Amino acid sequence: MFQPFRSIERGVENFMRAFGVSALQITLGVSYAWFGAMKIFSASPFIAILRVALPGLPHETVLWVLGLWELAIGLGLLLPLFPLPRFFENAVVRVVLLLLFLQILATFGLALFAPLALFAPKFPQFTVFGDFILRNFVAAASAMVIAGHIRIRDEAETVAS
Repeated sequence: MFQPFRSIERGVENFMRAFGVSALQITLGVSYAWFGAMKIFSASPFIAILRVALPGLPHETVLWVLGLWELAIGLGLLLPLFPLPRFFENAVVRVVLLLLFLQILATFGLALFAPLALFAPKFPQFTVFGDFILRNFVAAASAMVIAGHIRIRDEAETVAS
């Protein structure tokens, strides 16, 4: 009686297994490219966070560096959209994921400089900064999934050759 539903479920699972990690990589890439561009054009809500957390830094320079860094991460994650050799794509994505983890570590470091800026008016209500930190946990988890599948892609390429 449930056999038709099981076959539909298997088909959906196979589709998600085949395209899920790539979809995650592309959406993370678009997000990083977008946020990086916003920093470069000084249109990011992160500017206020930066001023509170690190008041003595030259904010324009920091925003440009962070913006270019995030734009590089985003564009690197978008490489699957282009017809490039798999070994080149995987090598670049590995470097980009390292950049992403370093950026996330720096973001968490900001939370150490301004921990009271995470919650307002009190716990558990997040400020924009707290929301930003929480979203970086999601980005970190997404990057771990993508990183965990790069070797699988490499091995699949080796077996297919």
